[in-house]
Amino acid sequence: GCARRSGRRGPRFGRGNGGQMAKRKMTDEPERLASWQRYLVLWFSVQIVVALGGAVILSLAPRGAFADPALVRVAACLWSLATIVPSAAAAVCAYRVASALRSSMAIVWALFMFFMPLNVLAFLVLCARGTRACREAGIPVGLWGPERRPASEASR
Repeated sequence: GCARRSGRRGPRFGRGNGGQMAKRKMTDEPERLASWQRYLVLWFSVQIVVALGGAVILSLAPRGAFADPALVRVAACLWSLATIVPSAAAAVCAYRVASALRSSMAIVWALFMFFMPLNVLAFLVLCARGTRACREAGIPVGLWGPERRPASEASR
């Protein structure tokens, strides 16, 4: 047979729960997760708007005021610089969300936010997991992420 190095024998089943696996909480800090997830939604939205806006401007450049190739290069450089700020902010938020969800790949999720096709995947996965964890903790989640609770409700 195969010897397992970790010494684990598979999933542990709790007693008295009908043979179902005991559920593990996804996060110990739901309020912190909710806060960082709201920021992730915000910065990811800014990242997408900046990327699409720059792409539209550069695609119209040869026909419009940017007919000069030097201006097109300057616009492309400015657009590249403008995408760095929301990408970096989204990466920090992705790292914080993944850390709050106890992911061992938090840095990988953060790095994904710098690459256009991967950032969408990372955003969707982190938001789905964060939403599930927030709902399990009783935090209402809307279209723009977890809703803010008044301080009086959060302390209960």
